[in-house]
Amino acid sequence: MDDTPENLKKNPEQDLGQDKENMVSGDTVTKEHTTDPSGEFAKFINRMCAAFNWKTREFDNEHAVIEFTVDQLRSQTLFIFCYDDDLEFSVPSFAAFDSMEKVPHYISTSLMQINAKSKIGFWCVELIGEKLVYTYMHNARMSLTDEAAFKDIITTLIQRVDDFENLLVKMSEQGKTGEEPIQQ
Repeated sequence: MDDTPENLKKNPEQDLGQDKENMVSGDTVTKEHTTDPSGEFAKFINRMCAAFNWKTREFDNEHAVIEFTVDQLRSQTLFIFCYDDDLEFSVPSFAAFDSMEKVPHYISTSLMQINAKSKIGFWCVELIGEKLVYTYMHNARMSLTDEAAFKDIITTLIQRVDDFENLLVKMSEQGKTGEEPIQQ
């Protein structure tokens, strides 16, 4: 018996094993969230954010947005989407591209190597609006996520994207656009 929720089952036609919420069909992205009529997700977010005195920019029974100031000039935005008991955490970077051909593949290769060493989170290229964006994500079960794990996930995602963006800024300032691997 397969007890996988319908919205989490893989479609064999999906490219690179992406879930439905990130699947590109034509020029659109389909995001299917499961409404949480019991309000468990909202209670979870309230409890977790209260534990660390974090403020949500917005949230409902399907998603939450938390903004973190990382320095005087920049902030990082964390998105949490709820799919029944499954949570998808994501922090998009400022590195966005018009097409897959414009995505620097040497950077993608370096990020995939970082993925192999990461216990929390993974790099991906996510379609946001009309742009392909380097995004750091993590998936977790809400029922298995306590305050310590929540904090570890969020701080890791924020730190990874901040480190990546700082590296891109330094490379840009130095005029480096060659085929150099990224070390994080």
